[in-house]
Amino acid sequence: MNRNQVWIKSLLVITALILETGVWAQEAVPAHAKATAEGKAAGHSIKSWVVDKERSKYVAVLSNGAVMEIDMKGKWLRTSTPISEQKLPPLIVATVDKYVGDGYEVDNYIRIEDATDGDLFAVDITSDDEDATLLIDKKGKVLRKEGR
Repeated sequence: MNRNQVWIKSLLVITALILETGVWAQEAVPAHAKATAEGKAAGHSIKSWVVDKERSKYVAVLSNGAVMEIDMKGKWLRTSTPISEQKLPPLIVATVDKYVGDGYEVDNYIRIEDATDGDLFAVDITSDDEDATLLIDKKGKVLRKEGR
């Protein structure tokens, strides 16, 4: 399983953790992790925290629906933000439109800012035969098509 597949599955696991018992109080999060999150939150407040001990990271859920991942040392790893179709860059729209033309329905647009891979977009596509997530770079190139 590659790193981006793990990331997408991690986002689902993190969401499940938030809905269960993994939410931490702001006071219980180490200062170095809080400082990193606050510095990268772009004016959005932090609504909740999850500690993912299995993957050795903290996860901050922001008021705009974004999910930020920070390693245990306080280094920012990535931020995933839901984005509307209207706010997608033109190159991403052009790529997605090719799939719509082939009979796919599209939903769940997520902008991923990654410390290693830069800006990416994850887009869920569905047809009668397939459910998949496209991972698209900022130039509109499909890096991966992963079944869901």
